Amino acid sequence: MDAKKARRNAKSSLTRRGNNLYSMIENNRPVEEITEALELVEIDYKTVVEKHEALVEKVDDEEFDGEEKWIEDCREKTLILKFRAKDYILKSKQEQVTQDTNKEVKSCAFKVEKPKLPKFSGDVRDYYSDRDAITILRASLQGKPLELIKGIGCDYKAAWEYLDSIYGDPRFIADTITQDISKFKALQDGEDARFCELIHLVNRSYNTLKEVGRPNDMNNNHMLALIEQKMSSDDRKVWARDLEREKKEATLENIMKWMTTEMKSRMRASAPLRNQEARIIKQLHAHEDASVQANPPSQVGVASVNNGKESMLPVIQAEVLGQEGKRRKANILLDSGAQVSLIRNSVAKDLKLKGKDADVTITKVGGEEEEIHTKLYKVSLLSLESNSVHHITAIGIPSISDNVASVDVGKVSEKLGLEGKKI
Repeated sequence: MDAKKARRNAKSSLTRRGNNLYSMIENNRPVEEITEALELVEIDYKTVVEKHEALVEKVDDEEFDGEEKWIEDCREKTLILKFRAKDYILKSKQEQVTQDTNKEVKSCAFKVEKPKLPKFSGDVRDYYSDRDAITILRASLQGKPLELIKGIGCDYKAAWEYLDSIYGDPRFIADTITQDISKFKALQDGEDARFCELIHLVNRSYNTLKEVGRPNDMNNNHMLALIEQKMSSDDRKVWARDLEREKKEATLENIMKWMTTEMKSRMRASAPLRNQEARIIKQLHAHEDASVQANPPSQVGVASVNNGKESMLPVIQAEVLGQEGKRRKANILLDSGAQVSLIRNSVAKDLKLKGKDADVTITKVGGEEEEIHTKLYKVSLLSLESNSVHHITAIGIPSISDNVASVDVGKVSEKLGLEGKKI
C-alpha cells in the first residue's frame, strides 16, 4: 500500500534524526545544536502522525488495533527522547548560570528596617511599661484587644490571662465555627464552585477545632445534619446513594471524604480539554446520530431537541466514515463529563460498521438499571473544518434521546392555584 510505504519512509527519517539527537546528547554537544536537532525530530514526528492517520482511514477493524498500537509505541519512544533532550537543555542552562554567578560575585546586603525602640517622653505612667515583654505584646495587637490590656500595666502574664479569658476559650471557637457553617447559603443544583467553597469551609473548621483539642464539637450528628442541609437536593441524593452502595455510616469523616472526592471529580469534569499533541481526548456523547471523542472546534452551536427548547451542551457537525466508502454527516453533542461514547444502531447499520458483541448496563435517571446486548464499534470521524480524522470506540444503542412526554399545564395550574401564564 502506498500509504503504508509513505508512513514507513517518514518513520525512517524520524529514527535517523532521533539517533542523531541521542548521539549529540551523549557527546555533550552545545545547547544550540541540541535544540535544533530536537526541532527536526518534532517535525518528523508530526509527519509520521499525518501519514498514520491517512493509513488508518483505509484499514478495516481487524487491522485497526494493531496500527494504533504501532503509533502508540512510536509516540512513547519519541516522548522519552524529547524529555531527555529537554532535561539536558535545562541542566546545561542551570550550569551556565552557576558559572556566570561564580565569575562575578557581588556583595548583597539586605536592608532591614531598624527595630523601633520604646520612646520615653517624660510621662511617668510609661516609664516602667516600656521595659519588658509587655511592649512586644502591645506592638502585636490592635483595635479592641489592645484597648483591653491598656489598664493591665506591665504584668505580662496577667495580660495573657485576660486575653485568654476572652478570646482563648475553645467553646467560643466552636460556637463561631458553627455560626460560620450556619450562615453559609444553601447550595442550588449546579453550583459546583460554591460546593468547593463548602468543603473548604468544613475542612478548615474541623482543622481549627482539632488544633485546639475539641474535634468532637464538630464530629457529631448535629453538625453532620447542618452540613447536609447546606448541600443541594441532587448532592444529598448522591451522598445517600454512596452510603447505601458502600454500606457506610453517615459520619463527619465519611462525608468529608465523599465531598473531597466529589470536588476533585467536578474540577476534572470542568477542566479545559487538552491539546491534540498530548493526544488526551475526552469521551463525548453524540446527540441524534453519533457520539465522538474530539477537541471542540472554534464554532459550535447549541444542542436542541424536537420541541425547540435549548440545552446547555454544545453541538457540532462532523462526517462519519463507514465501510465501502460510505459516509454521512452527524450531529455531535460534546459532554465533558461523559465517560463513554455512543452511536445509534441504525447509523452503524447504514454505514455497515462491524463491531464486537458486548453486554452493557445502562443506569437511567432515578437509579433504574437496564441491561442490553449490543456491539462495540470502531468509528472514524472527519472534521468539516480541518479535515482531520479522529478514531473512537462507541457503544451502539437503539436511541440516545427521546422526546419528553407532554404535560397538561391546565391541571397543574388548578392544583397550584396559579395562572397558566405564570407556569
